[in-house]
Order: sequence, then C-alpha cells, then structure tokens
Amino acid sequence: MEATNVKTRAAHFTVLEEDIVQIIWNAKRLELEDCSMSMANIHLYTKQRPLYYISDITAVKGMSKEARDYFKSSDFQSKTQGIALIVDDGISKITANFFMSSLKKSCPIKTFTQEDAALAWLISLKNTI
Repeated sequence: MEATNVKTRAAHFTVLEEDIVQIIWNAKRLELEDCSMSMANIHLYTKQRPLYYISDITAVKGMSKEARDYFKSSDFQSKTQGIALIVDDGISKITANFFMSSLKKSCPIKTFTQEDAALAWLISLKNTI
C-alpha cells in the first residue's frame, strides 16, 4: 500500500498500513476545529474503518475543553481501535496522562518515547483483536 501523507493546520498524518495512522500534531494547543478537521481528513482517506493511531503529541502543550470532549465522544471512540501516544518527558507526558484517563475504558492506549516501540505495540494489538 502506498503511504498517504496529508497536512492540516494542526497536524500531519501518514497512513502507514491499511489501518494504522501516524499523526504528528504540530499545534501547541489543540482546539476542537483542529481535532475534528484532522480526524475527518484521516477518515476520508481510510474509508471510515476503525483505526489504530500513533499520535505524536510532543509539540502539544495544551488542549481546549472542547477538543478533550471531542476525543471522549462516541464519534471518535467508535472509530478507534488503539492509540500509541509518543511523548517526551515534558508537558506532553502530562497531556498524555490526562488524555489516557478519559479514553482508557474505550480503547487500549499507551505512552511511548520511541516510535518503533509504539508501532510494534499497535501491530501486536491489531493481531490480537
């Protein structure tokens, strides 16, 4: 499968495999419009199937309440099979912990500092579901 690369105002995403998408968030603060527009673009290219995400949030320093609510919504959660969050040791780790607490019950989610480990985890998760 040829990789699909798309850039939005807040993120760059690449479809790595049929149902694994890498998202690199470049916005320092995520707003509802950033999240919903990026996810709509991703689902346009992936034909609405449930996906596994490698989400690099190292640049993200904060998220609006509306953006947090979007990720907690049934619309987002019904299209998500698992999330590997790429973090550093700074603010992105705090953001990830908050994000994880709101999504833990809906899908597997885990933090990583290395993309290779995140991808390996998602592939093993995908093979067990």
